[in-house]
Amino acid sequence: METVAKHPLLGLACVVLLGTCPAVAQRVDMTAQAIPEPPMDSTLRFAAEQLPVPRPEPPLASQLESSEGGISTELLPGYVQQFSGEGPIGLNGGTYGDCALGPGCAVCGGGRDCPPQFYVDQGTRILTRSRSRDELLTTELGVPKMSVQSMNFDVAAGYNITVGRYLGRDAEGRDHFWEFTYWGLNEWRETFGVNAETGFLWSRFLTTFGGDFLGGFNQVTMHAQSYRSNINDFELNVRIRPRGQPDRLVLQPNGRWRRECQVGCQMSYLFGIRGMAINEKYEFMGIGGEGAVWDGIFGNYNIKTHNNLIGLQVGGDVIFRHCRWNWGVRAKAGPYVNFCDQTSDIVASDTRPDFFSLSLRRFAKKDDAALVAEFGFVANYKLRPNLNFRASYDFMWIAGLALAPEQLDFELNAPSQITKDGSIYFHGLSLSAELIW
Repeated sequence: METVAKHPLLGLACVVLLGTCPAVAQRVDMTAQAIPEPPMDSTLRFAAEQLPVPRPEPPLASQLESSEGGISTELLPGYVQQFSGEGPIGLNGGTYGDCALGPGCAVCGGGRDCPPQFYVDQGTRILTRSRSRDELLTTELGVPKMSVQSMNFDVAAGYNITVGRYLGRDAEGRDHFWEFTYWGLNEWRETFGVNAETGFLWSRFLTTFGGDFLGGFNQVTMHAQSYRSNINDFELNVRIRPRGQPDRLVLQPNGRWRRECQVGCQMSYLFGIRGMAINEKYEFMGIGGEGAVWDGIFGNYNIKTHNNLIGLQVGGDVIFRHCRWNWGVRAKAGPYVNFCDQTSDIVASDTRPDFFSLSLRRFAKKDDAALVAEFGFVANYKLRPNLNFRASYDFMWIAGLALAPEQLDFELNAPSQITKDGSIYFHGLSLSAELIW
């Protein structure tokens, strides 16, 4: 009889316990009033203690995502009381289904609401550059032997660094940063020379003085040229980056939730000032040869140019983000003022009859407009939440330059002037590491 009576009593206990579950889920504050427990004998109390209290399941991620792909904060008040933290879910941390949520992405450490406070990106930039305009330098028996474009530049490695600081967020939800960028120390050096084979070498210096030819460069056995060029770049920009879509909550196979950043397209814009220095040196040399007859026969045409550009620039990038890695394109362009000058020294020494020696200096300077345009592809991989590895391939075009070989002038009586319509085309690979904190 006691066994028959126990089964209905156990069933009644289960109904009573299950009926009280909604009150647990809503977390109603019941401290203000005491609710008397229903009378229960020792058998029912033992059965109630043995039954597990069911816990309400968190809603599915699809139920939390809004139409924009973010986290919906329009939850039932009871659910917010039980699972939220100090602020709305998905913004500033809190707990979610007993899972602590940090302010950033649990995978990469980034996210919509985690802009870096400081960042330093430094590495190397390996560039090659185009040649200047061609100019014939040497002939032998009327046959061309050497020109300016006989030299072909190789690659040159330099250093680049970018330092950034977070300024704040504006009313439209955009993050502002200032950035200082330096890259440079790239230097190109090339030399080239020819020797006479069947006769003598002659230059473009055919001007005569009193019936004599300019010595040192004409009727010699060797001509040589050398070219050296370097570049240094300084930039101070303000970068504006609109915030992307809100972070999302993702349910893992182990039943726990975590915050992850949204994948997709992200853009940023920049504007600022930029300064650039391009300095060059070009030499054209002639040597008479060996033996007592040729002693003291040499010629040297030395040209130095300075290009100091300063101006404004605007640019931006489009990045396709995939949490730990991303890729995209970037571009910058702007007008500049080029403060350029050139100095040419011509020295010829010749002791032979019918040739004369010479020492001449020319100097000219000019301020004129220039243009700089840059475009590149960039890829980034996040090794750690605060460490990125970045690779890019960039193209840059600079117009309105005074290039050293383009200042060659073989008319000795010509006035001093400067040619400032040259252009250089750069392209190359950049590798760097970015530290964020």
